[in-house]
Amino acid sequence: MGSFDCYCILCSICMNIGAIRIGSRNGKSLRKRDRAMDIRMGRRTGKKVGRGFVYSDDEDEEMEDAIDPEAVEKQRIEQQEQEEDDADSDYEPSSDSSSDDTKSIDSNDSDLLTRSSEILDVALRPRTPEPEPVEELDDGSWSQDPELDISDEWGLDNYASTENTEDNSFDPRLIGLDDVKWINRVRALALNPERKAYISGRGRYYDYGSLDIEGPGRDPNDPGEGSLNITSYASGDEPQAFPFHEACFDILAKSIGLESRDINKHVMLRTFSALLANERPVLDVDYQVFSGNEQFWHNGAGSEYEVCDPSPRPALQESIQDILPSNIFGGSPQLANLAHKVRTDPIAVLPYDLLLEILGYVDSKDMLSLMQASHHVNSVTREAAFWKHMVRMRVLPWFYELRYFVETATTDALDYKGLFLWVDASTRPRFGIQGPLMHIANRRRIWGCCQPVASLYKKATGPVEPAEPADSDEAKAILDSSVCLHMPMTMYPPPAQTETVSAQFIHSWNEITHRACVLDTYWRQINNSHDYLVGISVTLGDQTRLFGSSDGFTGLPFHLDRGEWIKEIVCCIEDIVNQTGPHGKPEDPWPSKTAMISGISVTLNNGRKKGLHRSYAGVRRPFQVLDGMHLVGMAGQIASNGAISRLGLLQACRPDSAPLAQPRYTSAQQMAWGKLGSSLPYNRDGQKYPDHASVWAHPTIHFESFPTSTHPIPYELPQDMMPNDVFMWNKKNTGIECFQPVATSISMPHDSTALPSSLPATNISSPSYQLHTGIDIVGINPGPHDMWGNRGRMVGRRGPVLCQSPKWAHDMTEPLRESLKAAWQDMNKTGSGPHPYQLQNTVTFPLNQEDITEVHVEQQYRALKLVTQSGRVGYFGEPDMRDWFVRKAAGGERIVGISACFGALGGWSESAKMWSHLKLSRVGVVFERVDGEGRVIGKEEEKKMREKGVVFEEGKVFMCSE
Repeated sequence: MGSFDCYCILCSICMNIGAIRIGSRNGKSLRKRDRAMDIRMGRRTGKKVGRGFVYSDDEDEEMEDAIDPEAVEKQRIEQQEQEEDDADSDYEPSSDSSSDDTKSIDSNDSDLLTRSSEILDVALRPRTPEPEPVEELDDGSWSQDPELDISDEWGLDNYASTENTEDNSFDPRLIGLDDVKWINRVRALALNPERKAYISGRGRYYDYGSLDIEGPGRDPNDPGEGSLNITSYASGDEPQAFPFHEACFDILAKSIGLESRDINKHVMLRTFSALLANERPVLDVDYQVFSGNEQFWHNGAGSEYEVCDPSPRPALQESIQDILPSNIFGGSPQLANLAHKVRTDPIAVLPYDLLLEILGYVDSKDMLSLMQASHHVNSVTREAAFWKHMVRMRVLPWFYELRYFVETATTDALDYKGLFLWVDASTRPRFGIQGPLMHIANRRRIWGCCQPVASLYKKATGPVEPAEPADSDEAKAILDSSVCLHMPMTMYPPPAQTETVSAQFIHSWNEITHRACVLDTYWRQINNSHDYLVGISVTLGDQTRLFGSSDGFTGLPFHLDRGEWIKEIVCCIEDIVNQTGPHGKPEDPWPSKTAMISGISVTLNNGRKKGLHRSYAGVRRPFQVLDGMHLVGMAGQIASNGAISRLGLLQACRPDSAPLAQPRYTSAQQMAWGKLGSSLPYNRDGQKYPDHASVWAHPTIHFESFPTSTHPIPYELPQDMMPNDVFMWNKKNTGIECFQPVATSISMPHDSTALPSSLPATNISSPSYQLHTGIDIVGINPGPHDMWGNRGRMVGRRGPVLCQSPKWAHDMTEPLRESLKAAWQDMNKTGSGPHPYQLQNTVTFPLNQEDITEVHVEQQYRALKLVTQSGRVGYFGEPDMRDWFVRKAAGGERIVGISACFGALGGWSESAKMWSHLKLSRVGVVFERVDGEGRVIGKEEEKKMREKGVVFEEGKVFMCSE
């Protein structure tokens, strides 16, 4: 994992004051900075800027100086100045560089949109050398440690003085140490080992996803950790913490409506988790930072306001009247009545109260655009009371210093419309903003970042309508109409004792359409190793509906807005590793550890998805709600240790809904719970298949499974614990490769079908078994389909496997551990590149852009045949097989792939008492319906055609012998 920077969860700004660099005050450096800023501002605005340069509107076009006599003369002077000594005197702003800050927006201007976005620059603040750092005293309201020492973090090195560092620095005339001290006050919201939320002491971020805490705070739940993991993929299994600046946290508290920092830390932790955008501490909000949330922090010129301290500024409250433009003190201007010029205005039918409600949902820019487009809106919003209301609602919540002035001003003596437009434009976060309101612009930006957090937090803590009781008539009707179509195994080996449980999540259909909720998961840990799922709950208001147990720690919460609901749950189940039976016999397979649900993710009906717990490698098991139905609860079985050993979804249809668009699960569909995946992402016509579409819910793909083996073996794993992966081919693919190693396996006595007559049998010490050499299919891989050799996703496994080592089945006289180590070393001698075993045991069948029209599977799944339209045959597995299941493409069908399950154990070693690999155990056919021209017919279209009387030929699986 490489180096990277993490940022404040609320404002996306760095969390170490040592990363902030201020540019040199050297006159030469300042002139160079001004020229660079002229170019950047010109590229962004496409207007004449700065010093007589004119730039193109096209950001990608090369910038050239306009032919301007004044500019040419200025360039000559600047060239002469560059030749001066680098030790030039400090820059002093000239008197004509200040703009008249009393000139502002003219309230009589009809072009409201233009007036709101163009403001004359206010004077730059001349900077003086910063005083020595003075330790600030805590106000006692934080549970905190003392101010961090910045003497080692901030010094002369933070003033860029070379040509190479000047580009990565801020303008020294705009900000200094006093403006950025707030960045050094960083804390984190975290969980202690007892799963209690707390706010840490102050710390700094250095690198690699860790926040170093300088000392414990006074929070009673603070365990005194020296560092905190602030990314979900940092090393270790500790939960993710969320870092923030103290100033940002204060803004968040005010946006929630709190005057103090007394926030429910557990709810806030869940809120942050629900809004995470990715694995780093970044929320799914618009941070409005021009540097972006990049891998490394950049001190970008023009974005100085982003690092200005957003804390309250008492001095500004005293001087705010001196900053405001003078023309807003003349009262509301009289506007001409232009109603007689309006021909039609469809918005004129809206009453004032409804219009006011609408304007509350749009931002300032859109509100001004609406006023410009509609004379009715413009006229009814001319009153001072309306604009005073806008100032109170949209400005004062974050512009604290303006409150006293507005509350004490006389309505008749103040142009509130002009005030609103001036403040809106002067504090709008934008590249290159300058002046005394830079800090307010940053506070306004952070305030906007906090709004989604505050909204979600208040939904979780505020008053909500009471949830529907479980014994209501509607709740009983929903439960009575619900069905659990399948309850597959999610724990192996199956527990000896289980308890059947169920939970109803939905008691009223209005709870889906009109209520928000929070989905939670609960986990326990196995011997300080992997976590396993013990419960799932849905919380509506103050009522929690639980499936399983809540006796454990919680995963990441998932907030569902009203109208959102669960469409699919994907469980990650640990790999089943069968190494030895309890009695050392191959017919008694037993895993080396118990496989349980170790990860879970949820997909909603609108496509939004989220992982609720860190998933480990293993089998991904989807549980999907059928089209036309809704998830109303869960049912399953719970083991004695609390783990969910079987899981099923309770599904029901609304009484007023249309009939199901698709039939319920068949036994074949229950077997094919694997995903479509993307072994080859395009079909024969070059159309891309949807990613991760379920086989039975895909709009065009049909699935049909072959029967179970005619001679099931006792050492086959449970079918509903093994995935059925879908392998597809297309025109671009050159062929199909099957990896089939020569395997040592065991057949039971009196089972002549398990021992091919073409292979000799060899007796071993135990008379109960016969040892023979066979060929197992362990993986199917697409051939390369482009010039770079890309193949796509395979199913099963591509070797080598343990049984290919001669030490696996013979002469294992050394201790077992050393023998296995030597076996793996033998198989990996070549390092990178193709392994000789892989080449030796790979059978390739070229497709030659032909269609596969027949799929044959040996009745014990020991061999597989694919037949093309020209009669060419691709044969995989044990040779000379005679008894087959066959599925041919019927008229109007095109076979596009197969499903394959590798759930039978293979490669038994009598010496090691272990199995080597999983081999092919089930197969199905994946096909599409096509018309006479080869066009794919979707399932919905097929349904409509059947309703019109169109008859489709149905293919069937049959048995044959050769």
